[in-house]
Amino acid sequence: MKKHRKLITILIIGIIVCAIILTVAALSSNSQKQAKTIQLQVEKVQKQNITNKVTILGSVVPKEEVKVLSRVRGEVSEIHFLKGDYVQKGDLLLTIDTRELDNHIEKAKIALRKKEAQLDRERMQNISNSNAQTTLKNRYNLVSNELESMEVLYNNGAVSLKELEKKQIEAQQAYNEYLEAKNRNNSNLTVVELEYKELQLDYKNLLEEKQLYRITSPIDGVIVDIHIIESEIVSEDKELIHIINTNNLKVIGSVNEFESDSLELGDKFEIVKYGELYTGQITYISPVVKEEIGYTFSQPQKVIEIEGTLFNDKILMLPNSDVNIDLILQESQNTLVVPQRCIYTEEQINHFVVKVVDKGYKLISVDKGVQDLMNIEILSDELSEGDLVLVNPPKDLIESLRD
Repeated sequence: MKKHRKLITILIIGIIVCAIILTVAALSSNSQKQAKTIQLQVEKVQKQNITNKVTILGSVVPKEEVKVLSRVRGEVSEIHFLKGDYVQKGDLLLTIDTRELDNHIEKAKIALRKKEAQLDRERMQNISNSNAQTTLKNRYNLVSNELESMEVLYNNGAVSLKELEKKQIEAQQAYNEYLEAKNRNNSNLTVVELEYKELQLDYKNLLEEKQLYRITSPIDGVIVDIHIIESEIVSEDKELIHIINTNNLKVIGSVNEFESDSLELGDKFEIVKYGELYTGQITYISPVVKEEIGYTFSQPQKVIEIEGTLFNDKILMLPNSDVNIDLILQESQNTLVVPQRCIYTEEQINHFVVKVVDKGYKLISVDKGVQDLMNIEILSDELSEGDLVLVNPPKDLIESLRD
């Protein structure tokens, strides 16, 4: 009986040991199969758009921004807009009191009118003088002709010397009267005309100066700051109002020196802000490398400053807000793409993928194109959309397919 029980115990132990051995073998087999499955993972060749981009931190800033200054000294009499109001170019922003200036303008106006009346009198006198001048000139011409005739008569003995001398004196007097009238006509009118023109210029300058007391907006935009209040006395060059054109924005940022080598004027960029996609192009790349301390680095980084223009007509972004700028370095449309893990590279020159075919695998040489963080464009006439290629193809398989 004891021997029988001992035999049963041995049998049970044997069964348990066999079960353990079979379990370990099964697990080992599954692990090998799983490892083999992972090693021979495949991916499909797909056609899609691919973009190589780098993301930098930048800002959206206005292209047009003005600080309206006062060009005169005076008291602010009225402000016509509030902070946050939208204004158009030419809108009257505020006025400065012109009472003192208006007094000068009125005095200049009165002086101008008086001089204008004097000028009218001088012109009438000039007309009278001109008429008198014409009369005197005609009289002189008449006496001069009579003198010539008398000289002929004198030479012929028809008149005496005394009569000739009398006619000569008469001719000289007629000439002197004509010359005096001519000089008087030119001198008086010229002086008054010059005085009138000077007063005209003074009056015009005062009217132009008055326009400086009416402060208008030089651009379309939004008033972001008003630095004065009504009844305040302002001086020349005092900043009055700050205006920003929120519809005409540009983007600025800094690119790492090494990444900037791939940038060119006209390259595109994208910004996603508040769920909206904005696009634009680079319009300026600084020729100077500068050092800048970044958010994730304690040491200064060498960077290149860039600027870009947005294509969008309506922009919801606020001026001077921070944005992430995706610089598009390269892009391809509707091209063959595989995960980067499918590429086998030799000596950084030769690139291969392993294509799955009916009877096994085929080694295919490819050229690399545009790549993003995960995928890469492949250029080969031996691959088509939907083909299967191995992920992380093992080197020994590469060598066997090469043979």
